[in-house]
Amino acid sequence: MMIADCGHTDCGSETRNPKSEIGTPDIYIKEILEKGIIKGKEEGKIDRIEKDILFILTKRFKTVPKIISNNIKEIKDLESLEALLEAAITVSDIAEFEKHISEIAK
Repeated sequence: MMIADCGHTDCGSETRNPKSEIGTPDIYIKEILEKGIIKGKEEGKIDRIEKDILFILTKRFKTVPKIISNNIKEIKDLESLEALLEAAITVSDIAEFEKHISEIAK
């Protein structure tokens, strides 16, 4: 919406756009959407790694105790989950994996 010159000397003679003076709402909406997209991508990565850990443990050890499964799902730190993913591949048994979870929980 443009505001035309009203004729007063203190208003200025040029046409003004009030939105440009206070910032457009589109910029704020865009920032919020971008933050949401980034958060969604991170949550997607976390979900994928949790599933990968459980898949690997199940393939290697046939069963995964519910407590371990629940502990994995409670971890929301990407770096910690990546460490557990590596541990899921390299540990010799499920008890050793459980020690890794305990270390992360500290």
